Amino acid sequence: ILSKAPNNSDANHNLAILMVAENERSAALHLFEKCVHVRPDVHQYWMSLLQFLHESLDRSSIEKLSKKFIETVNQGVLTHDWALSAQFGHILNSHSLHREALKHYLAIADIPSDDDAIRSNICITAYLAGEIDIAYDFCLQLLENSKIPMVGIILSVLSKCFDILKLEKPAIDENRKH
Repeated sequence: ILSKAPNNSDANHNLAILMVAENERSAALHLFEKCVHVRPDVHQYWMSLLQFLHESLDRSSIEKLSKKFIETVNQGVLTHDWALSAQFGHILNSHSLHREALKHYLAIADIPSDDDAIRSNICITAYLAGEIDIAYDFCLQLLENSKIPMVGIILSVLSKCFDILKLEKPAIDENRKH
């Protein structure tokens, strides 16, 4: 297929996966990047490249890919996908790239979901990124609207936000359920 159509993204993607299995990491990287370049509208290609870079522990390339992803979304070529943006956030956080992770979480914060995980991640990531106002706002949203009992880490972050912002702490029931 590739001899007749060298830019066939599906074939390149499948070959990249095979190259990973064969430990041909340089070839796999080139093919994953080619897929994203040729078909930037396909979420799976982004996810595969992101996962590959994460497994390679290539912090710099992950950060560059994140910026390219956001740029591609802003150009209207790609829409924010909840799973892909959440994965970017998780991986960026694992490499201590909290400000970059926060961009991905905030981009999907308004997507309807019964899951409080993204709002929890925003609360914690914003705090780690030094964005205390954002952390405070999302922690309060969780406290007021969460369908699950508040977990200790959220209450801890909220308490630290109160301290940093020099606000009076309200009484908070850690076992509160809605």
